[in-house]
Amino acid sequence: MFEINAFRKFRDVIDGLSNTLMQYESCGRTQSWVHGRPSGAPAWWDGRYRAWTGNFNANWFYTAEFTTTAGSDVPTVNWFVGARIINTHNWNAPYSFHPGGIQITLGDGSVRLSTYESGDGAPLGEYAVTVRWPPDVTVPSLEDRLGGAYATAQTSRWKVEITETENRLPEIAIEAPKLRSNQAAATRAAPTGPPMGVSAKTP
Repeated sequence: MFEINAFRKFRDVIDGLSNTLMQYESCGRTQSWVHGRPSGAPAWWDGRYRAWTGNFNANWFYTAEFTTTAGSDVPTVNWFVGARIINTHNWNAPYSFHPGGIQITLGDGSVRLSTYESGDGAPLGEYAVTVRWPPDVTVPSLEDRLGGAYATAQTSRWKVEITETENRLPEIAIEAPKLRSNQAAATRAAPTGPPMGVSAKTP
């Protein structure tokens, strides 16, 4: 929807704001991730691409296949090969740590989880709901005023199930939380979640 140094008005989005992708998730950008695992990064993937926001953050959606080369942690890439686009790599591409999909924002401001087709939602199954409370909600952070109590699939007690019917998720309330001060929360990062693709189901 956006280009470098270009502006769009609502009337310019001729396919409709509800049908046009405005932004997409590309997570973990301080480190290179390929198919759910940390990897070495190519030389061109420098701080301009790793920044939280900037003029190198937009890209086309394209397919790619990765192979590991002996003696190197930087994978070999064949661009425009295969059929997979989502969750192959985070070198400006759509990538997340969700099991199967990415979050996208449409031009009308709505947020959707997409997997194989636009707006098709999450794959069927049971999911753990995780929550973090950063010291400053305006700054992206893994620091957590809740002390990591609900930060991972292993610690959160909330579970939801996605079925083929219409899904209406229940309201979730955190009662009598034990809060860490902003200063204390900033001194310790919350634990990271499970690797992409690992099921959140409990035994």
